[in-house]
Amino acid sequence: MFKTRRARAIGWFSFYSVIVLLPLLSMILFPLDEPEEWIREFAIAVGFAGVAMLGLQLILTARFPFLDEPFGADIIYRFHHQISIATLGMMLLHPILIFGKDVYKFFFLLNFFDVSLKTKAAEISILAAVVLVVISVWRKKLRITNYVAWRIWHGSLGIVAYVAVMIHILLVNNYMAQAPIRWLILIYAGITLAVLIYTRIVRPIQLHRNPWEVVSVEQERGSAYSLNLSPLGKGIRFEPGQYAWITAWRGPFANAQHPFSFSSSAEDSDVISFGIKELGDFTATIKELKPGDKIYVEGPYGGFSPDRWPDATSLILVPGGIGVSPMMSILRTMADRGDKRPIVLLYGNYDSATAAYYEEILDLKEKLNLTVRYVLEAPQEGEDSEKGYITQQVLERYLPPEDARDGCHVFICGPGIMMNFVEASCLNLGLPISQIHSERFDLV
Repeated sequence: MFKTRRARAIGWFSFYSVIVLLPLLSMILFPLDEPEEWIREFAIAVGFAGVAMLGLQLILTARFPFLDEPFGADIIYRFHHQISIATLGMMLLHPILIFGKDVYKFFFLLNFFDVSLKTKAAEISILAAVVLVVISVWRKKLRITNYVAWRIWHGSLGIVAYVAVMIHILLVNNYMAQAPIRWLILIYAGITLAVLIYTRIVRPIQLHRNPWEVVSVEQERGSAYSLNLSPLGKGIRFEPGQYAWITAWRGPFANAQHPFSFSSSAEDSDVISFGIKELGDFTATIKELKPGDKIYVEGPYGGFSPDRWPDATSLILVPGGIGVSPMMSILRTMADRGDKRPIVLLYGNYDSATAAYYEEILDLKEKLNLTVRYVLEAPQEGEDSEKGYITQQVLERYLPPEDARDGCHVFICGPGIMMNFVEASCLNLGLPISQIHSERFDLV
């Protein structure tokens, strides 16, 4: 399974590289009758690469399962985050190289109202891209806390940047006068437009036709809630550990989705559940939902599931806080399937009083080959638990012996700092990266 997914990942990365480099190859195959000086040729190549990368940015976040599956959503979004800076760099480098030593012409173009339409379009695109990167990379530092408003601005600025740069390219009469290159750019634009139509219109229509209704909202320990839903249309089949995007209080066209992991068993398609903790404006409203309220569910997504590694001989589940939600889906599913593989649950939390699903986890020990160990910052006196944090020493105590670790897979979900430390500890203990799986929801 891993080899197949790795092959898909390599294939997608190769495809990404080809899309970025194809316009440059076209410049070589279809040169101008009177070539520009080399610096301008290089500037045009940089510009073409930047445009291709900008279009791919819109596609990367379109949430296509076939793209998400080989990598996992966290990898896709981290790549999107990092490559956005490189894309902006390409867009800024293009005009700098075009003008070369004639820097004064560059500053002349800042007079927006006295320049041509193609230049206006370029300036609008670059400005939109700059603002987009700034509010994304420094969102927390800028204290942009309204997630829905940020998403709307993020998506709108991306579309403005892409449309404006396409107008600029089509109005520039150099390589675009070459029919093959012109058709290539138009095909790129057409694919991007199709993706936008699908994600902004077609998919919301599909969600609108298949709403879900709230069955109940159950309070768990630690300001967490189980949101239980039943389908009013067709249901969802998912793998334990996956997640979905939820829209509540608004319609599916509102661009107000939030990602949450399934906490219910994948064997039960009549009712699905999500574990949600009060951590922000939206999550604080979950407890206000009433039975019968409509919810829109988009998914499933993600590759954080032991179903992807059926040859695993044992599992180590390492949740922190509400990161226990996908672990509950895994445990409940394995219990329903009668799966008796050894499982160790190392649950990091402040104390047992705030550990969600505490009682049910203990009950699941009767149905599974499950070892439960709480790792608590403030355990109660006499409580049988590890004290402190999930350190490398704690992990080593519960991992199988070194000669039996080939089939042991570790699943980690929780705060970013915890996940980074546990991942590094697993590598230090000799586990290959192919057996370490993480799910992150701090996507930006």
